[in-house]
Amino acid sequence: MTLHHTSALDSSRSLRIRHRVWLGACLAFFCSMQVEASMLGWFKRYDVHLCPEIRGVLTHRGAPVVGVTVYRELDYDRSYTDRAVTDGQGRFVFAAKNIRSRLPGNMLDQSTVRQVVSVDHGNTTHVLWYTSTSSLVPHAAFIRALSDLRCELTHPEQHYVLANEEHPDHPHGVVGICQLDAPVLEGI
Repeated sequence: MTLHHTSALDSSRSLRIRHRVWLGACLAFFCSMQVEASMLGWFKRYDVHLCPEIRGVLTHRGAPVVGVTVYRELDYDRSYTDRAVTDGQGRFVFAAKNIRSRLPGNMLDQSTVRQVVSVDHGNTTHVLWYTSTSSLVPHAAFIRALSDLRCELTHPEQHYVLANEEHPDHPHGVVGICQLDAPVLEGI
């Protein structure tokens, strides 16, 4: 064998070794990405809290509004709509709503939970409660406010600021005709 021929074999062997090392590194990288993907939960379902229980009373000039349908629409990964009919004292109730979703496992997802409670009365749709939050767990302020909604149909829509006990630097904005024990934003 000549020196040139030996050098070509060594070069070819070196190239094959480099390719195998590169292929092994790529394989290890992609395998670790697969493990990381399942660790991040792209395929896992997470608990998502859409809304606490709602208990309210609907009145018109102080008298109970009886037999009217109240609508609740919750949005996250899709829209969830349900209804409640007011009883003889104008009361309505919605059960807490929780779902399972894959969206929280997606690092690029920026979905928010939207809560809307409304009623059609006369020729007007009244918004009793409207808010949006990026949190997927219950908020103490929402639980308190929604456990005793007092909704007078003649009241104007108000913009409220509810303290966020879980994240004090990020208060909750709520819009609706129901009277809340919270500061009202004037001039909006």
